[in-house]
Amino acid sequence: MRVHIGIGKAVALALFALPLTSCGNPFDRDPKQVDAGSLGKDASADVRAFYEARQWQAAWDGKAEKQLQQVLDGAASHGLKRELFLKGAPPEDKQSRELALTKAALAYASALARGYSDPKALPRPYTVSRPKADVAGGLAKALQEDKLAEWYASLPPQTDEYRALSQAFLRYARLNDVKGSVPEGRRSSPAPATGASPPSPRR
Repeated sequence: MRVHIGIGKAVALALFALPLTSCGNPFDRDPKQVDAGSLGKDASADVRAFYEARQWQAAWDGKAEKQLQQVLDGAASHGLKRELFLKGAPPEDKQSRELALTKAALAYASALARGYSDPKALPRPYTVSRPKADVAGGLAKALQEDKLAEWYASLPPQTDEYRALSQAFLRYARLNDVKGSVPEGRRSSPAPATGASPPSPRR
């Protein structure tokens, strides 16, 4: 009788232990699955929408992460610093690394599509509204179709003026790296109106 009870208790303890051992890091159960509870309270609506669009599948394998890193390396061409989105190397922990890359990817996409600064938060009033963009859905689709670089390239303004401004910024940034400062240009005086005498020099 005692033997029977002992076996019953052992079986009960074993069954009770099963759910406990599976309550750890969700990446320990399935490295390709993200647990909604692991996002934390600070997760933005875009982060949650992104994983909902992916049915909570992890996004950043080695190939996708490499592509994202290359995209972020081009932040300077848009007048942005890479460190604004991802400082240093991503964390080693699988869960922390996944979420850090997702936050960086979405924040950079939002900066390209809508601007990094919110005009409403600036001291001077701006009446130009920020463009609306579904960065969560767009990022999920770009990863699914393996078109991450192409998608990011489509987000900033597609105008000749923007491209010229980008090239000028990079040119002066390179000059600054070489010389330590951007050279000042000469300030030219306004041309005199027709029939008017040029202004006399100040004494």
